[in-house]
Amino acid sequence: MVRVLLAECLLGAIAGAIAFRLSFAASRSPRLSWGITLVLVAAAFFLLPSSPDPWMVRELGGLLPGPPLSPLLVRSLHSLCVLTGAWLSWLVVRARIRTGLEENPRFRDFP
Repeated sequence: MVRVLLAECLLGAIAGAIAFRLSFAASRSPRLSWGITLVLVAAAFFLLPSSPDPWMVRELGGLLPGPPLSPLLVRSLHSLCVLTGAWLSWLVVRARIRTGLEENPRFRDFP
């Protein structure tokens, strides 16, 4: 059970990081990028299932838990993982801005 939740969390973090980075590359606006990420978080909260798939739990060698997990807990975990991935991506973008790697390429030819 924990393996499935960990895999879902890692995939959510990757999705959040990719969404933030792509939106920042397209808009160059951190506010717009965070807005797109928050829309993705809301979509993850409402659209992803609220319990891990029992087939996947058995396939990865886990045991099905006796009482099911709280649906709010699982959905919050999905959303938190997407936010964590976006936050890590924002840290990388900030570091790239500080080092000058995120310059606008159309002004590089001027002295």
